[in-house]
Amino acid sequence: MLASLLALCAAARNLVVVNSAGRPETVRYIVRNVEMHFSDGRWQCLVMAWTGNGGLLKPALQSSGCDLLVSPRARWGQFLAMLTPDLVSPYEHVAILLDDVFIPASGFFAVDVQFLLRTMREQALGAISPSVFGAHVRPMLQLKTGCLRRVRAIETFFTVYTRDAWLCMARMLDSRNTGGCGYDFCFAQTCPRFQLAVDDRSAVYHMERAQPERWVVRTLSPEDRASLPLTWRPNKSISFARVPRTDNPCADADIDLVARRHDCNYSTAFIDWDPLDPACALACKAPLHALPLAMSV
Repeated sequence: MLASLLALCAAARNLVVVNSAGRPETVRYIVRNVEMHFSDGRWQCLVMAWTGNGGLLKPALQSSGCDLLVSPRARWGQFLAMLTPDLVSPYEHVAILLDDVFIPASGFFAVDVQFLLRTMREQALGAISPSVFGAHVRPMLQLKTGCLRRVRAIETFFTVYTRDAWLCMARMLDSRNTGGCGYDFCFAQTCPRFQLAVDDRSAVYHMERAQPERWVVRTLSPEDRASLPLTWRPNKSISFARVPRTDNPCADADIDLVARRHDCNYSTAFIDWDPLDPACALACKAPLHALPLAMSV
């Protein structure tokens, strides 16, 4: 079924996958993100959902041009394992996007996906991510440098891979790792020839943990502002319905499964280094003093 869905748009050069959709609160982000960033014919869009959500997702996605794959009770890692080399090989890039991430198309931190792809070519990167408000680890956060920063690992919120980088990632994927744990920090160590970077010149919002501040909202277009939740409050998380679980989706056993198999060390990826090391800066749009006062480090 998945192969037949992707075959419908063989002309698209890139693939964007929204992983683990199903919560009604995130439908607005999915539709807005696709319409503003992936609807120009260069991207094939696939939404992988653990529930059809009472029919809410399907009609909402019809206007976005996304294909919908529903696999009841599937988890993040199991969806990733469905993206086999045969399925992704026709595409030049593969983007993995969380359902609760808001990608602004306007404002101070606006994301230009074509600019990200051009940056990947110019800097010979295997994967890139905008910085992330609401990330779990410091190297992924918006660090207000105005720079493209080389990193050792990319925590997945909105990550774009080259085809070759994703094919290397696919070697690690295992459906038994239901939470998809460990792939972020093992990728760089399993596939060391691929350079990774986080771009502080743009940012996305992990809406479950962080939302745009008021000064940022004032720089957004009316369309972007309309996609913010009705419960929006600056720097406050909103209430998201949780996927019913009977176990921890990111259990230590899952992390150990990946780490042992690929000889990875979590601290090497995310802890034992300084993301503000000047040696990590690849390209800057402005020196720190040129950024707005609200952005000062």
